[in-house]
Amino acid sequence: RSYNAELGATNTFNVTNEEWLKLTNGSHTMTIIATDYVDEASRSYTFVKNVASFTIQTNPIVATDKPTRIALTIGRSIPSEATFVVEVCNNAFDTIPTWEDCTSIIMSNLVHTFTNTTKTANQWGVAIRITVNRNGSSGACYVDAIGGNFE
Repeated sequence: RSYNAELGATNTFNVTNEEWLKLTNGSHTMTIIATDYVDEASRSYTFVKNVASFTIQTNPIVATDKPTRIALTIGRSIPSEATFVVEVCNNAFDTIPTWEDCTSIIMSNLVHTFTNTTKTANQWGVAIRITVNRNGSSGACYVDAIGGNFE
């Protein structure tokens, strides 16, 4: 992108979260070119993006009664060498929620039945946690949607 810099001022360049997410793992170069009426100067900066793992955790969703079942759909692209773990809890407002691994159930498009029956907080709540470890794999690796419902 181009813009007119203010002479004598500090000029900054920011990469937005969205732009960062679109970058693939690997080496990237950013070149800054300054041009005036007399000459041109450039400077290049090289950096490596290497995201080896990530975790996504939703904020708790209030439940009026104790949640007993949850169905999830997770839009994703995960390399076969990567580790993909989906956990859910029905006591998300507790200081230490009871996380239940439901990866195989979600991968089979089935409904998870919560085994937890207790809470210490004032209310029940559902949360979802997804953890991915690339394990050195290459290529696209992302989660772009989490949907579902609980009862």
